[in-house]
Amino acid sequence: IGRELHDNLGQIASIIKINLTTLRLPETETIAREKVEDSKELLKQMIQDIKSLSASLNSDRISKLGLYKVLEQDIARINRGGELEAVLTGEPWIEDLDDNKLIIIYRMSQEILNNMVRHSQAKRIRVDIQSGQNSLILNFTDDGIGFDPEESFKKGGSGLLNLQNRARMIDADFSINSSPGNGTLVTISL
Repeated sequence: IGRELHDNLGQIASIIKINLTTLRLPETETIAREKVEDSKELLKQMIQDIKSLSASLNSDRISKLGLYKVLEQDIARINRGGELEAVLTGEPWIEDLDDNKLIIIYRMSQEILNNMVRHSQAKRIRVDIQSGQNSLILNFTDDGIGFDPEESFKKGGSGLLNLQNRARMIDADFSINSSPGNGTLVTISL
């Protein structure tokens, strides 16, 4: 999927941007010119988003760079959005971890961060990685509006269920501590 996004959709978006860039409008067409300029900027952002998404879906990247580095890149992407401040703390984890487990932990991290960005209305997100001998703990914290995890599980939202199922697949503990008005803490322990 990552390669398809990069090779096909990214290519098409780039051609559209080139077409818009080479389009010549008469000076009197200011509204059309503004729309074209806006469209070029949106396409530029879409191309960057496609590149970021295709890179994040490429599991080889996770194995080569390591969990800390790919999370660091995701945090930088969140910060570039300008809506909130995200911070990654802790030490790069140097223990060997099966690539499949590493990818699952990263996919869980992506889901958690995505949920925090989209739903929490937070101003700040913090990801803390703690590692010890044969252990890895990831804490994701936001200062957002919080929610009732039990109620969300009852509603059957697929995101939280997917997180639980992925944690079970790799024998990790997964917990959510949140309540309305009090932000959220999500923990993955392996």
